[in-house]
Amino acid sequence: MSLYQHFIRAAKLGKLGVSLGRARRLEGGAQEQALQNIVMNMASLRGLPQKVGQILSLGELASDNERFMELTESQRNAESFDTIKEWLELAYGSPTQRVFSSLSEEGMAASLGQVHKAQLQSGETVAVKVQYPNMKESLEADLKALGLLASPLTKRHEGFDLNGYRNELRQSLIHELDYLREANTLERFHRLAQPYPEFVIPFPYSKWCREKVLVMDWIEGERFSEYSSWGQGDKDLIATYFLRFFLRSWLLWGEVHGDPHSGNYRLVRDGGQIKLGVFDFGCVKELSPRERTGLLFLLKNGNEATDEELFRAYILLGFDSALLFPLIKGLREVTAALLAPFWYNNGPFPLAQWELASRIEQALGENRWNFRFAGPPTLILFIRALSGLIQYLRVLDVDLNWKLELSRVFDTLGESSFELPSEQELERFDRFLRIRVTEAGKAKVQLTFPGRSMRHLDEVMPPEVKSRLVERGISVQEIVDEAVAKNYPPGDLFQSEEGGREIRIWLTDSQDV
Repeated sequence: MSLYQHFIRAAKLGKLGVSLGRARRLEGGAQEQALQNIVMNMASLRGLPQKVGQILSLGELASDNERFMELTESQRNAESFDTIKEWLELAYGSPTQRVFSSLSEEGMAASLGQVHKAQLQSGETVAVKVQYPNMKESLEADLKALGLLASPLTKRHEGFDLNGYRNELRQSLIHELDYLREANTLERFHRLAQPYPEFVIPFPYSKWCREKVLVMDWIEGERFSEYSSWGQGDKDLIATYFLRFFLRSWLLWGEVHGDPHSGNYRLVRDGGQIKLGVFDFGCVKELSPRERTGLLFLLKNGNEATDEELFRAYILLGFDSALLFPLIKGLREVTAALLAPFWYNNGPFPLAQWELASRIEQALGENRWNFRFAGPPTLILFIRALSGLIQYLRVLDVDLNWKLELSRVFDTLGESSFELPSEQELERFDRFLRIRVTEAGKAKVQLTFPGRSMRHLDEVMPPEVKSRLVERGISVQEIVDEAVAKNYPPGDLFQSEEGGREIRIWLTDSQDV
């Protein structure tokens, strides 16, 4: 992308940011219309703006079914077939005929690439996803230009860890750009879903996958946008399968499909059986043992837990303890509101009666924003997946027995899965960020921070350490991104020794020097 193209794109994004600021000052229908126009304009741009538009369309903008489908199905026009062939031949280093016996000229465009139906020389019918060029470069430029628009929240208030959210979104998008990583994830989900015939997940053909080309099974099915033509029985089954896939993904498999874009689902009719086809596994969040333990405890024991136990469970999820502690007396009602569908005892949960916002406001009053501020950016994809599930159930107009489906998953888990660490164990469960500079064997700088400070490494790092990294061409942000992506594993983040001077930055389970 040329400097001129970067300038034009930044100008467009800047205009969207100004428009968003103006829209937030409007009210009622005027604000709704303004926000819809912004999201549609974002959907016309590739990469990050379109992804943010899709996230927004799953939240407060999706106020009715038709509008929801219009926003989530928004796609840019596909690139020409000649251009796609050129990119494929560049990736394979040979003509496409050596790989494919046929390749459809019609492509389906998405935010990061587009998909073509093809047949391999070995006979299999496949989907070929080809990434648009320079997407990582565009992503980095967009993150700088988007500013507040890069937040995955439609309405902001001071106090959010905006950098944390932006970093989390950035990391998920970088993962989406790595098609070899997605192929591995796709193969893993395909294997994990084998015991559940109601799910159809394509298998990747690793031989023909490249960093920017993904080849996988072609799954024939009806797009979610066709839901209005489905019978009630079909809607009931697909709604049930949405809930089952969500629950099994993070409870049994420890991973969340974090891109609930409607183009990623199909209704598959297989020999008279209805199945749910799931695609696009570039945006997958692996829950850490801490997060999974906290979620499982709240679901299983939250209604009987003490205030202190609830507090510890939320800390495991990554909530900021200082912001959360003043709210400890309200956590019981907050938890009951958040988990109402899972704890409902009278059959299918009436989703239309889920007054979540009013119940949280009643429990916390003005302090409800402290609860939102305390929430961790690391759970944004989990929240995004849950929000998508709820929106699809609303679109299908189906109420489900969440408690029954949850109990079926619990039956496969051992009781130890729901045990909450004691207060002492919780402290040991935390990571610590350590920074040390030694000269001639003596410590000159020695700092210890809570592990969550990792996201703000650039701010807590001593200037002399930061300047040394800059001199060596090492990006602090890349150190942070790698640690976050791996769920803060203990070990060295950076270490160098030069002229009797040693610099070490690492994560550890112990606060001891």
